[in-house]
Order: sequence, then structure tokens, then C-alpha cells
Amino acid sequence: MKNLVLAGVNVTIQDDHTIVEGDYTNNFFLTEEAIGKNVVEAAFANIKALNNFVQLEHNIQPLSQLSDDFFLQFQVIVLAGNDEVKSIQTILTG
Repeated sequence: MKNLVLAGVNVTIQDDHTIVEGDYTNNFFLTEEAIGKNVVEAAFANIKALNNFVQLEHNIQPLSQLSDDFFLQFQVIVLAGNDEVKSIQTILTG
């Protein structure tokens, strides 16, 4: 994601994960103070600071609660470490 933002790509980040002990050591954008917070909300300001010209949005709802229209608005979707890939593939391919 860092490279996309640095390159000027507009990004919407979706993650419903709450940060637990040790998560911040694996994420460039988090600090120890972020424990207990949503990962996207905790990292958002640091990500935005990489490139103020990028349109950066976030969503913290679980993927399973998002409508088909949410996914259809994007040209590219990148999923990492997610078990819901098959359901999203069905939405995108009809």
C-alpha cells in the first residue's frame, strides 16, 4: 500500500481488525499506542502523510457486511490474508 500511495494511486483501505500486542511491530504505520484500536483508523494519518495529493478513504466494516456495489466501484481490488476471496470473486465475475 505504501508504494501505491507514494505513486499517487487513490486508495480505499478496508480492515475490520483490532490491533493486538505485537501487531504494531509488523506494520510500518502503527505504534504501540495503537493497541486496541482499529488498524485502519490507527494508521490512516501516517498513510495519508505519505502523499497529501492522494484521495485516501477507509472502511472498517467486515467484508461480509459490505454490499456488492461497494466492490463494483473499484478497478482493482487487492486482498491480503483474507478468507473471503471466493465470495468477492463471485461478486466481481457475476
